[in-house]
Amino acid sequence: MRKSCVWTVAAGLVLVCGQEDAVDPDPNETNELIPKLFYLMTVRLEDAAGAAAEGQGAHLDNSTRSALADRLRQTGHEVAIVAEAVSRLLERTS
Repeated sequence: MRKSCVWTVAAGLVLVCGQEDAVDPDPNETNELIPKLFYLMTVRLEDAAGAAAEGQGAHLDNSTRSALADRLRQTGHEVAIVAEAVSRLLERTS
């Protein structure tokens, strides 16, 4: 069997567990999971838009702007992980 992964959405993050003897995901489960992953990305991007708008404030101190930038960087990382999960799932079902 080829190497596979189990994809799970928990606590707002995608967890990836590599297993040597795992089977590929069920196509029906994958078809249900992918829209949920897109929803998760939408929510995170909306949060990022709020943080980016907040950072435009004229009277913010550098500490606040730094915290907002860190939040945006983390959100970008999380969105990239979820997007990668979608791509990998689609590769396995094509």
